[in-house]
Amino acid sequence: MHKIIPSYYHFIDNLNIGKIKKFNHKIGLIYRNYITQPKLNQVIDFRNHCKRNKIIFILSKYYNIAVNCKLDGIYIPSFDKDKLYINDMYLKKFIIIGSAHNLKEIKEKKNQKIQQLMISPVFKYKNNRPSLGLYRYRLLKNFAQIPTIPLGGINNKNIKLLKMFKEYKFAAINFFKS
Repeated sequence: MHKIIPSYYHFIDNLNIGKIKKFNHKIGLIYRNYITQPKLNQVIDFRNHCKRNKIIFILSKYYNIAVNCKLDGIYIPSFDKDKLYINDMYLKKFIIIGSAHNLKEIKEKKNQKIQQLMISPVFKYKNNRPSLGLYRYRLLKNFAQIPTIPLGGINNKNIKLLKMFKEYKFAAINFFKS
C-alpha cells in the first residue's frame, strides 16, 4: 500500500525539530542539504518525530540512509542522472519524487521510476534562472504523464494563480518559513 501523498512539500536544510513543530500532516518535508550529510542519529530522531506527528519525511541524495532508516521516501534532484536500483518492495512503500526543468530531465526522471515530478521554476524568484510560467509548466506536465508538482517562486499571489489553473498542490523552499 502506498503512503498518503501530501498536498504540499517544504524543503528544509537542517533537521531541527523545533522549526517544524507547527507543520501538520498535509505538508511533507524534504531534507535537501548537499553540503552536509546528516548524522544517522539526527535522521532517526527526526523520523521518529515526524512519525509521531504523521508528517511525511523524505530525504534527498542520501538514498541508502533513506532506505536503511525506513523513511517515507526519496527525492532525486534534477542533476542526479544515475539510475536507482530500488527493490520493488520499497517502491510500494516509498514516495519517489524527482525534479526537472525541461523535457530532457523529465525523460531522465521517468527512467528513474519516480512517482511524482516537481517541475521548476514555475514562477520567478531571486535567482537568475528564468521561470517557466504556468503555460510552459502545463505543457511539461502534459508531457510527463505522471503526477506533477509546481515548484519555484511560490507566494500567496502565485498560489491564487495556481488555483485558477486547478493546481492544488505545490512545493516551496521559502514559503513555509514565514
